[in-house]
Formats: sequence, C-alpha cells, structure tokens
Amino acid sequence: MKRIILIIAAGLIVIGVALAIWRGVIYPRSLRFEQKIERGYLRLANEEALAQAASAPTPENLKKLLRVLVLRGNVGRAQVLSRLYGLSVPSVDTVEAFQRQVLDEVKQKGTIKNHFAAGELKDFKGFPVYGVLKFFVGYQFALLGDWNAARDYFAQAERDGVAPELAPYLKYYFARALIIKGDEPDRKRGSKMLSSLLTPTDTYHLNARILVNQLKLAIQSGEVSRYPRLLERIRRLHNRWEYAKALNDLGAAHMHAHEPEKALPLFAQALLEKSVYGSKKASVGGMWRALLDEGATPESTNASFIPDAIYRLAELIAGTNRIVEATPALEQIADDPTYAEEVRGAALAAVARIGVEAPVPPDYQALITQIERLSPGNEWMQLVHLNYARRLVAEGKSRQAENQYAQAAKMDGPYSDDATIEHYRLLKARGGLNFVLTEMKLLEALTTDTASEHFLEAAEELIPLCLYRQQRERASALVEKVAEVDGALATYWRTFLSGEQEADAANLQPSAQTPQLKRFSYYELACRRTVSRADIVPGSLSAALQPPETPEEFLAGVFATDLALSVADGEDIRDLPAMAAAIAIHNLEIGSLPNVSSWHATKLLESGQLQNQPVLPYVLEVAYPRPYLDTTRAAARRYGVEPALIYAVMKKESNFREDAVSGSGAVGLMQLMPPTAALFEPRLPPELQDAPLNEVGKNIHLGAAYLASLQEALGSDHLVLAAYNAGPGTLKAWREQVGSVSAELFINLIPSAETENFVKKTLKYKKIYEILLSNGVESIVRVE
Repeated sequence: MKRIILIIAAGLIVIGVALAIWRGVIYPRSLRFEQKIERGYLRLANEEALAQAASAPTPENLKKLLRVLVLRGNVGRAQVLSRLYGLSVPSVDTVEAFQRQVLDEVKQKGTIKNHFAAGELKDFKGFPVYGVLKFFVGYQFALLGDWNAARDYFAQAERDGVAPELAPYLKYYFARALIIKGDEPDRKRGSKMLSSLLTPTDTYHLNARILVNQLKLAIQSGEVSRYPRLLERIRRLHNRWEYAKALNDLGAAHMHAHEPEKALPLFAQALLEKSVYGSKKASVGGMWRALLDEGATPESTNASFIPDAIYRLAELIAGTNRIVEATPALEQIADDPTYAEEVRGAALAAVARIGVEAPVPPDYQALITQIERLSPGNEWMQLVHLNYARRLVAEGKSRQAENQYAQAAKMDGPYSDDATIEHYRLLKARGGLNFVLTEMKLLEALTTDTASEHFLEAAEELIPLCLYRQQRERASALVEKVAEVDGALATYWRTFLSGEQEADAANLQPSAQTPQLKRFSYYELACRRTVSRADIVPGSLSAALQPPETPEEFLAGVFATDLALSVADGEDIRDLPAMAAAIAIHNLEIGSLPNVSSWHATKLLESGQLQNQPVLPYVLEVAYPRPYLDTTRAAARRYGVEPALIYAVMKKESNFREDAVSGSGAVGLMQLMPPTAALFEPRLPPELQDAPLNEVGKNIHLGAAYLASLQEALGSDHLVLAAYNAGPGTLKAWREQVGSVSAELFINLIPSAETENFVKKTLKYKKIYEILLSNGVESIVRVE
C-alpha cells in the first residue's frame, strides 16, 4: 500500500512538472504572435519579432517588433528605430504624441492634465507601457516640484506594473515621494522601501542614490553618529554626482548648526567633483557662505585640496554679480598671516581670475608683488601672471600681455604650457605671419611630448608654418609624431606632402590611408573626395536590432536622462550607451527647440562614441537637418550656389535658429549684417522685397546671393567662406600677407582663430550635406 501511495505521489509530481513545463514553456511558445501579446507573453513575442526582423528586415516585420517594444515599455528604442527605418507605427506615434503633449503642458501651464482618465491611452491598459507612461508623468510632476501628484502617479504605476528594467527606479522615486510629502507612516514606509532596494554589492547604481537619501534622513533626525559611515559608503561607490550631493547636504547641515569650519571642507570637496550634469550651485553657494560670509577659521582651510577649491570657486563666480563682494573677501584672506601661505596664494590667484571679467580690474602689479613675498608655490604665481595677461588681452593691450605670458611660461609650474599656447594665439591674431619665427619657437616647446595637453593644437599650427617656411623634412617628422595621436590629421598632411593633393582642398584625391569617420572632423572629411553612404551606415539594416537592452535606455525613454547618466556614471549624453544616447537626442527633438537637438546631436557625433554604431544615421540626421528645403533649393537655382553650401553656412552661422541675432547685429539663419544684406536686396524675388530681414525666405535668398557674389569674385569655397565670416577687405589683407599658397596652407594660416574655425567647420558641414542632399535623398536609412 505504501509503495502504491509513493508511486501515485511520484506520478502526480511528474504530471505537475509536465503541466508546469507545458504552461510555462511549451504552451506559450505554441501560441501565435497576436495570442502571445493578448495573453501577456510579451518577452516571447519580442523574441519572435526580433528574430523575424533580424532575418528579414521588411517593413511588416519591423513594425511588429516596434509594437512589442512599445507594449513592453521600451518606448525610447521603439521611437528611435521607427525614425531610423522611416516607419510609422500607430502605437509608437501615440506614445510620442502623448509625451509631446505632456511636455508642452509642462512648459505652457506648469501642470499636466489627467490623460489617463480621458481614455486617450486605453489601448495600452494591461500592458507594461501603461505603467511606464504613468512613471513618465510622475517624473515630470517631480521635476515641477509637485511631489503630491508625483506620488499618486508613482503609486498608480506600481499598481499597474512597469517593465522589469524600470521597476527598481519606480520604487525608488515612489519612496522619495512618500518621504518628501507623506505623513509619518508614509515616511517610515518610504524609508523601508529605500532600504529594501539596497544590495550587498557596491556596483549597483541605485545604491549611491539610496544612501544619499538615507544620509538626508539621518540629517533630518539628527543622527550625527551615522554621518561618517554613510558618507564613506557613498564615496566608495565612485558615483560623482551622488558623492557631491552628499557632501553638499552634509555641509548644509553643519552650516545650519553654525559650524562653518566643518562645512567648508565638505563644500570644497563637492566643488572639485567633476559632475557636470549635476548643478554646482549648492557647492558654490555653500563654500561662499562658509569661507567668505560666516568666516570659517584658518584651521578649517588646512586640507590640501582647499587652495584648489578656492580657485575653482573664483572660476565659477567670475562674470557673475558676486565678483564685487568676492574680491575684498578674498583679499582679506590673502592679507591674514594666520592662513597658510598656499591658501593665501590661492586667494590672490582667485582675485586675479575674477579680475579678468570684473568691471574694474584689481591692481595686478600689487598682486604680483604680494604673491612674490609669500612664496606659495609657482602654481599660484603663474595663475596671477596668466590672468593678468588675459585681462590685458581683453583690454587690447597686446604687447603688455605678451610680457605676462612670457613671465608665466618661464616659471616651472603646471601652467607653463597654457601660457605658451595662449601667447602663441595672441601673436597669431595680432600679426599673423609677422611673428612667424617667434610663433614657431613657442610651438616647438609644446610638441616635444605627445602626451602634452596642448600637443595636438601646437602640432596642427606648427606643421603648416614649417611648410610655409619650406621646412618639409621638419614638417614630415612632426607629422609622423602626430600619427601616434591623431591619424586623421597625420593622413591629411601625409597626403599633402606626398603630392597626392591638388591645389584646391575641394579636389583632394583619396588616399590609401583614408581614415574612418570616427569624429566627423574636418581632417577626416578633408581626406576624402566625397562621403558615401557606406561611410555613414555601418553594417546591415538589421544591425540596429541587435544591441542588448539596457536600463539607461528605459530611463531615457521616460525622459529620466539625469538618472540614466547616473547609471552610466557619465557627465552628459555622450557618456551613455549608443542607443540610450540616441533616445536622449530624440527626447530633445520632442521637448526642445530644433537647434538644441541639432547642437547636442552634433556634439555626440563629434565625440566618436557612435563609430560603427547602428544608430549613427539617425543621430546624423538630427545633427544635420534639412529644413526649408524648397526655399533653399529655389535660392540655390536662382543664384547658382550649391544647396549643400547654403545649408552648411546656415548650420555654422545659426544652427537653424530663425530669430538668431549676434552681438554685432548679424541677423537670421545666415547671420547677415543689415548693410551687407541691403546690397543684395535688388536681386530678391519681388514677393520677398518687403519682408523683414529675419524672415526665413528673405534671409536664405540674401545669404545665397551674397555667397554667389563672393564665388564670382573669389572662386574657391575656402576663400568665399573666409570672406563671408571676416569680410572681403580683411581677406584681401590676409592674402597679401600670406602670398600665393595652396588652399590647405592658407586655411591653416588664417590669423583669426574664429575665421579659421568657421572655414574648417563649414567645409566639413558642406561635405556631409552633399550626401544628405544627393539624388533627392530625404533620409540616410529607409527600409526598401
């Protein structure tokens, strides 16, 4: 009997296991695609759609995948892929329209209506995306400071469920909302939720944020004994923003307790943390109060990092309305013998730094005399001379500035190279080739070590100077040295030296060593006759489907970009994984002015982070938009100018901001000075004659007419662009000074750094626009 019972029990176990396997594995996989979605097997549906799209990236298969991505809650990836492949998918379009409307409401009204109650998103109910979009709205309310509304949406999102990748972040923000706006039971509940999210490993990215919140709770409850342990745990996690936040919070607590001497080192450390995307206001304000307002004691400045923090404080407040108060307060520290000499030296250097932008400069000669008596170290003495030189440059006193640069450069300190390169820039701007021997001597000092911070800039300047002086062997040796650091720059000059390059930069012949497009730099693009589709679109169309999903992209999809950066321990979107970075660019397209998304996309491209990344074509299209296409082509036909050149000038001059007005009075998309524009008004079509100068059509037509006039007079694009930026008269003087040289040499010998940069960037932009506009192409990647 016992044996029979055991057999029956074993049989039941086998049947149970079989049923479990059937229900958990076999049955779900046997379902059709739509059935998988209806019954909640979204990961299986995603696997199926991904496999089909990867093997056959047809519009039908891609649309299936994008739909599943949306339902699963990875809305950012779905949006980027839909743009990348030029597909319109109802679910993707609905989410994007919803996010756009919410962001518009935030900007215009400072609040958000209840779209969920209105039933606008009813088709998403029951899927993770429904909770994800509530997380998105809750996060927007949190940014508005309405933590009550945020708490309600976070609670709803947790109830409805979100993508697993977002679940811990939702729980974190829900806990924060309970702590910030809840009653005592809610606060206790929120604290327990935070504790439950902590993991034993220090690599978990939420740990640092959780610990920062626990430190804040300890401060509020006066648990002083917990401060050091929590701060040390946060420091060990190496999350820069969170560590700076913890230092600021603890510093503020000490200030509240009237302990500026304890607060000062904390604010100083926070100020020196390199966390660009996190605000520096708390660090600046805290250190200002502790050091200058409430009189921290000299003993509190003994930490080795305090002098650096004092100078950093000066850098951050220079040009603000605080400089008037800062100068006498810093001078008081410098005069006080109870402070260490290095602290007093840093205070004097800080006064010198503030003085560069101050309405009335300090007495720099007195600063120099005072710092020489202190002997605080060459670092601070160099900075006084260096900032004195900068002030003199701003006042137009070039000869005196040269003396100060020379004084700073000859000291044995960390700023010798900075002084040397700035001295060179001054000579180049002031006299061009009149100081060529002095310029070459200055640059030589900076090209001995390829690891030097200024090596590449110095080499980029010195190579053409050597060639101008007919010192080809010297130039060639430097080119080979450059090859260790920058292949594109080296290839550009190798091609020139080998005679493969023709006189005009636009006719540059392709080289066997043509560098890859990594940073979309001037030299990378100048080394090739044209840019082909193959240069821009790496791999197959299905390549963009393969990268694994990351928490950063889910966070970017709900516009929590700062949290995505925290996960990546990055400073801006260039530090995010490629797909998450592309999603952040897409967010800017939705929520910002077009010129903002274009600017950030350009920076992302030039960082080199997207080389061989499948999302590169999408980011490239955002970086190089083609608005006003009909108007631009009409102007190009009317005046005989290439559309690519018109677009390149627009991008460089205004980055497509229609209302742009420069400090000198240049107006509109192509930044035209009114007197120059007036010269070409007679050439305009009649319907544009009476329009204002900043009107899109008129501005583009006038800009194109001006370019056509310059082309007729000057011929080559590099001369046209130099004249467009600096003026024909200035260009004429430069050409007379330089003489008859190749385009490559002339571009690199332009005395004005602004004009040289303008010419190089605009030529680069023109090459890219040539492919974007070729054969009527409207997009780089489209599904055939």
